[in-house]
Amino acid sequence: MLINEYLSTTQAWWVTFVILGTVLLVVSATSMFVGWAVRDAGSHGDRRALLVFPTIFVLWGGGALTTSLTLVLEFTWFLPFALFPILLGTAMSFLPVIAGVLARVPVHWMVGLQTYRIVGAVFLYPFMTSGILTPGFSWPAGVGDVMTGMAAPFIAWAILQDSQKWRWVFYGWTVFGIADLIVAPLSAAIWSFGVGGQDMTFAVTAIPLFLGPPFGILIHIMTWRAFEIQRQDAGHFANAERA
Repeated sequence: MLINEYLSTTQAWWVTFVILGTVLLVVSATSMFVGWAVRDAGSHGDRRALLVFPTIFVLWGGGALTTSLTLVLEFTWFLPFALFPILLGTAMSFLPVIAGVLARVPVHWMVGLQTYRIVGAVFLYPFMTSGILTPGFSWPAGVGDVMTGMAAPFIAWAILQDSQKWRWVFYGWTVFGIADLIVAPLSAAIWSFGVGGQDMTFAVTAIPLFLGPPFGILIHIMTWRAFEIQRQDAGHFANAERA
């Protein structure tokens, strides 16, 4: 089936609804996490973080959706589009204002947010089964996303129960989740994204432009940073109590 033919089907509408809903969910959840972290803080820096985080994610998500509506996905410009927010966000996580937020956001919330990755199942059904996406791309991208998303609630529960005991499981899940988001675009470059060289437009491209590697990898990195910051703070607190 050609992509233009598929976009006129009822199935395409519910897939679009799911993707738009997921974008709204992750942007809202991330903003709520930041709001909860700074709820009792009165400093100017904390209030600034409350404005910065939602603004960045709203503009980013909105920009990705707008881009996916107006442009055809080409991996020559997808790479810098994906890398820029990851590199910028990682660098910003070391700023005192951002690090302060990460020190207070519950890590298990951030882990649980990755449950949204099960939306990657759309690569397998309906996109691969309808003959729109290649199996060489759909299998690694879809299966990896679903596995990461399905494991997220269990990892979140384990971290909540005993973060020190389960930290290596958390590390392994994080590495797997990031690796999946690296393998997916590589497999698309190797095997081709669309069957017969079809150009991919909305709603397929909304995933790689926001929900996939850009947002997914950044949230993994931010979660890891939050985990380590809070683990170090707990260690310092324990040492102070013993002293």
